[in-house]
Amino acid sequence: MNTEFLNDAFNSYFEKGIAAKNAGNIQEAKRQLMLAAETLKKIVAESTGELKLSRQKRVLSILETIEALDGKKVISSAKNDANGENETTPKFNIIEPSGNSSVPAMEELNRLVGLATVKESIDELKKLAEYNLERKKRGISGSSSMSLHLVFTGNPGTGKTTVARIIGQLYKEIGLLERGHLVETDRGALVGGYVGHTAPLVKKAVEAAMGGVLFIDEAYTLSEKSENDFGKEAINTLLKEMEDKRDKFVLIVAGYTKPMEGFIASNPGLKSRFNTYIEFDDYKDAELSEIFGKIVAEKYTITDDAMELVANHFAEVYKQRQGDFANARGARNLYEKIIVKQAKRLSSMLERADDNELVTITTQDVQAVIGK
Repeated sequence: MNTEFLNDAFNSYFEKGIAAKNAGNIQEAKRQLMLAAETLKKIVAESTGELKLSRQKRVLSILETIEALDGKKVISSAKNDANGENETTPKFNIIEPSGNSSVPAMEELNRLVGLATVKESIDELKKLAEYNLERKKRGISGSSSMSLHLVFTGNPGTGKTTVARIIGQLYKEIGLLERGHLVETDRGALVGGYVGHTAPLVKKAVEAAMGGVLFIDEAYTLSEKSENDFGKEAINTLLKEMEDKRDKFVLIVAGYTKPMEGFIASNPGLKSRFNTYIEFDDYKDAELSEIFGKIVAEKYTITDDAMELVANHFAEVYKQRQGDFANARGARNLYEKIIVKQAKRLSSMLERADDNELVTITTQDVQAVIGK
């Protein structure tokens, strides 16, 4: 089963469901959100360990939203499948900084394809941080203060998680963070299933992020209304942790642009603690071709004619893009599909194929996927 494909489908259903909900189209919202929940269940079936538990809780969160829309009890049986629901140990992914790498964070950032405005914004943050640290070092009073916490907005596949990790490494390099690691989580790992469950989950996630970055993807789901509204408790706990542990960790919240605007507006405390917003634009067709080329170059080569077909394909995809535009994920999905077709083409001639043929993508492989 192609998990990347399912992830893209889930993101599409979920975004459409939220958009319909915000527009007051309750029936369409329920339909799209139920499709999102069913798709996520398929992803759960392919998951293991902590990631599986996190995704199970996310399914429950979506079903609770549907329940709140029409009052129907649709989650009672699903709760039986959410192993660990009553635990107070949050489920998250911890990514250590590239401490063994000789590549500075800003250089790693600049190597990424596209993201021109993102790179400029982070360069400004770096310079301001270095400026404030130097003033503090010299004992100059009245140093301008800055909030380290950030809001990332934009569509999926635009590199938000990668950039969040680089920021942790960057802040470690200049002395703002002690460890510089990234703790990646979402609503499913932060919002509990009963009164008194949520605050400990949030606090433990913050504790794990001490000296580094806490990255909450699809953070706007925390402000969505449900029967028990434990998302609100998560937000209030986060605000208190941000105040009590000021300058000890960085909180980055991320998600689609419009829902994130609603999330920040949902609580005055959020507005006062976040003053830096970074928009991640969709990748242009030429950038998608470059990303595709980089992925291919890791293990394969591609003929010029085949690459031209890919470039034309991305030009058409970019021109017709809508809210479910997959960005870099789309480039990787295309690559994976093409590799399957290449393997199929060579399957009957493996013994007589030379090494070069085994690692070369041709127009036939590309045409088998895009149909041109």
